[in-house]
Amino acid sequence: MTPRDLTRELRALALAAAPLVVARAGHNILYVVDTIVAGRVSSTAVAAIGLAGAAHIFVFIAAYGLMLGLDPLVSNAVGAGDERRWRAGLVAARRLGVQVAIPTAAAIGLAPWVLELMGQPPEVVALLRLYMPIIGLAAIPALLFHVDSTFLTAHGQTRQFMVIVIAANVVNGVLDVWLAGGGLGVPALGVVGIGAATLSCSLTEFLLLRAMMRFSPRLHALSSGAAPAEDDVRGARVAIIRTGAPVGAQYMLEASGFSATAVLVGLKGELALAGHQIAINFAATTFVVATAIGSAAGVRVGHARGRRDLPGLRLAGTAGFVGGLISGVTAGAAAWLLRDGIAAVYTDDPATAGVAAGFLAVAALWQIGDATQAVGFAVLRGIDDTRVPPLFNVAGYWLVGIPAGVLGAFVLGDDPRALWWGLTLALSLISAALVTRFRMKSRTEACLAPVADSAG
Repeated sequence: MTPRDLTRELRALALAAAPLVVARAGHNILYVVDTIVAGRVSSTAVAAIGLAGAAHIFVFIAAYGLMLGLDPLVSNAVGAGDERRWRAGLVAARRLGVQVAIPTAAAIGLAPWVLELMGQPPEVVALLRLYMPIIGLAAIPALLFHVDSTFLTAHGQTRQFMVIVIAANVVNGVLDVWLAGGGLGVPALGVVGIGAATLSCSLTEFLLLRAMMRFSPRLHALSSGAAPAEDDVRGARVAIIRTGAPVGAQYMLEASGFSATAVLVGLKGELALAGHQIAINFAATTFVVATAIGSAAGVRVGHARGRRDLPGLRLAGTAGFVGGLISGVTAGAAAWLLRDGIAAVYTDDPATAGVAAGFLAVAALWQIGDATQAVGFAVLRGIDDTRVPPLFNVAGYWLVGIPAGVLGAFVLGDDPRALWWGLTLALSLISAALVTRFRMKSRTEACLAPVADSAG
C-alpha cells in the first residue's frame, strides 16, 4: 500500500460517501429542528425530546442493527456478481423488517412508564406519555425505509437519498412549526405536534423511496426480476439474522451507554438534561459524516471481499479509518470553537445555553473516538466480523466509561459533565480495539470467505 494508493482510495471513498453525508446530515437536521422548535416551547419540552430520543434509540437501534445484516450480504453479492443472492436478500429483509417493526413500535410507546420508574422528572414524563406513542408509530415506516436504503447503499446507489431528505425536511419543518406552535385553526400542540411531524416525515421517506424503486428504471432493475426461490429467501433470512443480530447487540450496547448517560444526567435535574440534549444533538449532527464514511468504507470492503481482493480490502479499510479520523478532528474543533454560538442557536435561556456549552467542550474530544469507532464497526461488518466487536462495547461502556462517569459526577464531584468524560474514555478504548481488530483480521485470506460460509 503506497501513499498514492491511499490517496486514490480516499478520493473514491469521498465520492461514495458524499451523497450519504448530505442525506444523513439532512436527515439529522430533522432532529435539530425538533429540538429548536421544542426550545421555543419550553425547557421541559427540550428535556422531553432529549430523553425520548435516548429511549427511542435504545429500542430502535437494536432493530436497525439487525436489518444491517443485509449490508454485507448484498455488498459481497455485488462484488461476486451474484444477482440471485442479492434479490433473495431484499425479499427476506423486507419480510423480516415488517415482523420486527411492530414490536419495536410497541416498545417505544411504552417507554415513558419505564422512565418514570427510573426517577426521571415527572413534568418531563408527562410530556413523554403524549409524545412517545406517536414516534413509536413512526418507527414502522422508518425501519422499512432503512431496509430499502441499506440495499441500495450496498449497490452504491445513494444519490436519490438527497432528494428524499430534502422532501422530508420540508415536511418536518413546516409541520413542526405549524403543529407545535399552532395556527390556521390548529391549537398549539407542543410536543404532540412535533411527534405528528416526525410520523409524517417517516411516512414521506418510506413512500418516496419505495416509489423510486418502483418507477426508476435503474433502481427497478436492481430490486425486481424473477421471484427468488423460497429456499434462497430462507437462506438469506438466516444470513441476515446471523450477521445482523450481533450488530443489533453492538448498537444496543452503544446506545445503552448513551441512554444510561442521559438518564444519569436527568438525575441532576431538568436544566442539566436540557443542556445535555442540545449538546448531544449537535454531536449527533456532526457524527453523520463519520457514519457516512463508515458505510461507504464498509461497502467498499464488502465489494473487495466479494472479489476476493485482499489488498483492496485492506486499502478500503485503511482509507475509512483515515477519513473517520479527519471527520472526528474537524467536528471536535467546531464543537470547541463554536460552543457558545451553537448553544445560542438552540435556546434563548442563558442558563440552559451555559450548561450546553459546557457539554460541547467535552464533545470536542470525544468526537475523535466516536468517529473512529463508527468506521471501525462498519469495515468489520464488511468482512462479516460482527460477533467479537460487541464485546468491546461491553468493556468500554459498562466496565470503564459509565463507572468512571458515575464516580466523577456522583462520588468525587457534582458536575454532570463527568458523565461525558466517562463516555470519552469509553469511545477512545473502543476505537483503539477496533483498529487493532481490523489490522489483525485483514492479515490473512481467511477474511475473504463468502458471507454465507464465514464462521465470523
